[in-house]
Amino acid sequence: MHWNIETYQLKNGLDVVLVPDEFSALVCCNITYKVGSKNEHQEKTGMAHLLEHLMFTGTQAVPDIDTVIQNAGGTNNAFTSTDVTNYYTVLPKENIEVALFLEADRMHSLKLKKEAVEKEKSVVVEEYKERYENAPYGDVIALLRDLVYTTHPYRWSPIGLDMEALKAYSISEIEDFHHEFYRPSNAVLCISGNFDTKATKSFIEKHFGQLSNAPLKEVRTYELEPEQKTPKRLEVTKNVPFDAYFIGFKIPEMYSKDYYTADLLCDLLGKPGTGILYQKLVLELDLCTEVGAMNFNEKDPGMLIIACTAKENGRMQEIEKVVKDVLSYLTTELLPEEVVQAGVVRLKTMLEVAGIGTQDRALMAGLLHADGKIEMIDRYLEMFSAIKAEDIQHVVKQYLNLEKANELFYQSNLNNDDI
Repeated sequence: MHWNIETYQLKNGLDVVLVPDEFSALVCCNITYKVGSKNEHQEKTGMAHLLEHLMFTGTQAVPDIDTVIQNAGGTNNAFTSTDVTNYYTVLPKENIEVALFLEADRMHSLKLKKEAVEKEKSVVVEEYKERYENAPYGDVIALLRDLVYTTHPYRWSPIGLDMEALKAYSISEIEDFHHEFYRPSNAVLCISGNFDTKATKSFIEKHFGQLSNAPLKEVRTYELEPEQKTPKRLEVTKNVPFDAYFIGFKIPEMYSKDYYTADLLCDLLGKPGTGILYQKLVLELDLCTEVGAMNFNEKDPGMLIIACTAKENGRMQEIEKVVKDVLSYLTTELLPEEVVQAGVVRLKTMLEVAGIGTQDRALMAGLLHADGKIEMIDRYLEMFSAIKAEDIQHVVKQYLNLEKANELFYQSNLNNDDI
């Protein structure tokens, strides 16, 4: 993937990335703030995600941001991760200045009103209940994070640990968080699409160039996760239809060779139809209805999990044995090179497709620049192409070590006759 990218920095420290695409009728204005849930204090979790919601509640100049975007023919949204908070607006190229004005305005002049704050707190609490407490298996990732991590702030999900604590956050505390992290020098503005470069640079300077860059109020540090030396195991009983077995491992940080090898390993293990574990547990032994594997895109050393949903209850030990037998096998035997390369082709195709859309380009380039890794756009395909069967075996040996496994036995409280 070779994109014609231009990068520069305003005097106040704002990083700008321009990704022109003459074939698009739209533009995407994407702004990435280098703040996520890992920048929170343990007693103030969920602050970054709550602020994301509040960034849509208006400023003194624009009390209704969504309506302005809709009237300009656009759509907008945002997300919070462990490492960043990201906002994007997609709209006709003629209206690019609207998006730039709005982003600069709420970076500098967000106005929090008590009614809006209380409303968004309620929205977040309901989201937590719907996605984590009431959804079947909804708390799995939270349970695994707490199992895998002991000190690193990846231990909690972006939505936060304690909804009662979140409801008690004061407006001044939220404003302090905004002032601390929503600064030009802590952000990356990425514009993708069919825009006029000279005019767009002028608009960026007009709306962002005059913003002050307040000094960092507090340097937040945290300990990296210590090496795990023994396996961990957690059993829970929940009101779900079927048992499920999960096993998680710590893996290297993004952008390392082993991280991308682990990404490919997830495909080779869990892809429906072709994955080794999927074939074994679903197609051959008929023990599971679903099997998958995934790693988490995180800047610090992260987590890889294997997830298996049982076809019937009471057989988790059999599932556990199959998973561990496969992982043990991969430490001694190399996968056929053609199997590995088929996975490489699948992942490269996914990357190439992801690089087509205007919004996807803005998001990818913005996130990479925020991590100081913009050159990876030209290296992704090369990184995957270089992976061989020996690399897969190395990652299994090094990181999917059963002596450092984190197992979650998620047991149903229902009998098969009740389902």
